[in-house]
Amino acid sequence: MDNSMITAHPPGSEDTVHSRNECTTERKFPELPDVAKKALGFFLEITSHCNMHCKFCPSDDLQRPKNHIDERHALEFLTAVNTFAPGHGVMLNDLGETFLNKKLFHYIGELAKTNTEAGLNTNLTLLNETNLQKLFAYPNFGLVMSVQTPTDKSLAQRGYNRIKTFQEYLGKACVVIEEKFRLSHPTRLEIHLAEELADNLIQSDEGLRLWTLFEDRQEYEEGLAYTVRTLSELAERMKAQYPEFYQTEYDRSMELYKRELESGEVVLDFET
Repeated sequence: MDNSMITAHPPGSEDTVHSRNECTTERKFPELPDVAKKALGFFLEITSHCNMHCKFCPSDDLQRPKNHIDERHALEFLTAVNTFAPGHGVMLNDLGETFLNKKLFHYIGELAKTNTEAGLNTNLTLLNETNLQKLFAYPNFGLVMSVQTPTDKSLAQRGYNRIKTFQEYLGKACVVIEEKFRLSHPTRLEIHLAEELADNLIQSDEGLRLWTLFEDRQEYEEGLAYTVRTLSELAERMKAQYPEFYQTEYDRSMELYKRELESGEVVLDFET
């Protein structure tokens, strides 16, 4: 395996802040096992291309060229993770839109061979009927739907003109949820909404300029209220149509939520 592909950035280190615009730091391959055993998970950026141009994301500021990862390198990395840290999930993205890489489903399939979760983060734009069918054919993925912008005005800041309204955009997430219930699929789904606090953003090293989309607080709160209403109505429909599966998934998600609260990964405050 190419040693230059392996990069270790301890949490809070200066490397973590600046690594996105720098070349990978070379690490000797024998160091991987010790690092891997301490890791909670792994990130493999299979593409740095994105079809959005969000004003709150540093993707367009990257100085390195936009590329898809070399397939050989990707497969070597996935093999190494399984060898030295079996059971650890692999997140197949960083700043790019995962579904732009045509090899995505091949990588999910490789991870499925060892029952390893493939973590995906998507802006939803490419989750058409064909890609949904391909995706739900695999049992081992977790999907984060990065919605983020609960108003028409903030959605416009994402630089994607094919979706005109937030109502249409949220509807794409609802389609994914409905498909999960229709198939009784065990996948873990998350929707990320309006992570407005800079210290909660993965991209927070770029400064407060990243989250200035919500100058109109009333509009922002109305957008969140609409989102909660829409998802609550969807939940009631899924509960009525798939009562047993709904209860199973509800119990599982509450247990996971409890563990996350206890671990400190999720923090609640009065506003939440």
